[in-house]
Amino acid sequence: MKQSSRGFSLLEVLVAFVILALVLGVTMAIFSGGLRNVSRAGEYQQAVLLGQGKLAAVGIETPLVEGESGGEFGVPDTNFHWQLSIRPYLDQQMEQAGSPAAVLPLTLLEVNIRVSWGTTDSHAINLKTLRLASKAGV
Repeated sequence: MKQSSRGFSLLEVLVAFVILALVLGVTMAIFSGGLRNVSRAGEYQQAVLLGQGKLAAVGIETPLVEGESGGEFGVPDTNFHWQLSIRPYLDQQMEQAGSPAAVLPLTLLEVNIRVSWGTTDSHAINLKTLRLASKAGV
């Protein structure tokens, strides 16, 4: 008398477990990569917000004079650093004698801020803007 076999053979179970392990491994790698990218995006977002705040303070809290300065943001548990550079914005048309811009008592300054973070400052962003300032001696 023959018995009909029911269930799975050992080989079928082992193949199913191998496929399941491969799928779970790939899924975990995708999720961990996604979480790493979310963390990195949060750092970039915080750096942009800190840089925008520092740019907004130029001319109000920070004097609008040519030069460079730097420091650290006072954010707890982070190591965000900033470097601010203010220099004249040179435009060839504005520099021509007889140009209406040459007689104005204002000058155009380029304000550049670099925000960096990480143990070796391996991550950084640069933000730039232009500001009007009165010419020296006018």
